[in-house]
Amino acid sequence: MTAAAEVDVPVYVLTVPVNLRDWHPNVSLSPEEALSESERSAWYDHYTAARRAAHEERHVDAARHFEAAVELHPNHAESFFLLGRAQERLGNRHGALQSFSLAKDLDLNPFRATWRINEALRRVGRGHPSATLVDTEKAFLAESSPQAPGFDLFLDYVHPSRVGNLLIAESIFQTMAVEERFGLSPTDRFQPELDPTYDELTDARLQKTLFWLFAMMHQYDSIVERARHLEDLAGTEVPYFRRILEIFEPQRELVLRRAQGLAVDPTVAEEIEARLQAYYIEEYDLEPSAFRSTAAVNR
Repeated sequence: MTAAAEVDVPVYVLTVPVNLRDWHPNVSLSPEEALSESERSAWYDHYTAARRAAHEERHVDAARHFEAAVELHPNHAESFFLLGRAQERLGNRHGALQSFSLAKDLDLNPFRATWRINEALRRVGRGHPSATLVDTEKAFLAESSPQAPGFDLFLDYVHPSRVGNLLIAESIFQTMAVEERFGLSPTDRFQPELDPTYDELTDARLQKTLFWLFAMMHQYDSIVERARHLEDLAGTEVPYFRRILEIFEPQRELVLRRAQGLAVDPTVAEEIEARLQAYYIEEYDLEPSAFRSTAAVNR
């Protein structure tokens, strides 16, 4: 930025908005690593009860048990994420935003910008004489309000949708206009020229890339719901979506049963895992030994 200041080039520092409400944490700290045996037992009782209550749409009970679970294990990212969902369904939007944010910050595989990263960017943007802060994280929170930002503004965990990209562009434009940069004035309006024929949902290459990413990061809810939605839009069975659903619907159900502490048929589980393994080996060119059972993903 010093070099930019020497030649009078303005520097705009943007915070990083992320998908809070529709992206599960990638990895949560295992209770086996964090809790004593007695604490693990109590945590497990609350967590499984919460998962059953959430599945049955008993959101008051789900929130109560998730709150007890995070009190016992305050570093378990998935518990906070699911607490956020229960709070949202109960109309507690502020509590949900806090829980989703904690879930993101506690993720042990932190693909999304943590609060520390954005606070560092704010310090630089506000404190350097040649920099101007554009707080796009706050812009996304305001745009999604009263809900937390999710697939309304993002394609995945951090990459914005078309609407999200326009929001970033408008935030930068407005900042430049206030500063009267590049011939702009505070009264100028953001008026982008858009292709009215483009639709992200019908962009086959984009959607296939998203399926690939959802699967890689174990976002089973997203991959199943997206495949169902796109097949509904098509109005007929589509072989690619059928294959996705045949692999990931049973896998999602298997993960859910385990999380609820329900019995799982070992033979059925082995068949489901084998189909998933074959998919990962084919799609990601993995050796069989590289496959990690999703039972190890701490959900």
